[in-house]
Amino acid sequence: MMPRIVRIAMRKTVINIGQLTPEEVTALEAYVKKGWLAKGQGGGYPILKTVYAHPGYDFDAAREAAITRLQADCAAVGEKVNVKFQ
Repeated sequence: MMPRIVRIAMRKTVINIGQLTPEEVTALEAYVKKGWLAKGQGGGYPILKTVYAHPGYDFDAAREAAITRLQADCAAVGEKVNVKFQ
């Protein structure tokens, strides 16, 4: 049976911010090796995190969208944000 964390990563994305158990990380890595999941860097601003997603997921586009949302949120409250990509 497929681990629950892998099923979640196949439907959405799973971002590892240190909350995953060693068993969950091992399961995700095993499915990356099988080619069922993709692994890359992404997540919200400012720190890049490890992201697990379905194959073909565009990590760069998702990162840019997260930064664009951040800039829009800050502009709505009158703050200026200088965002640099890592």
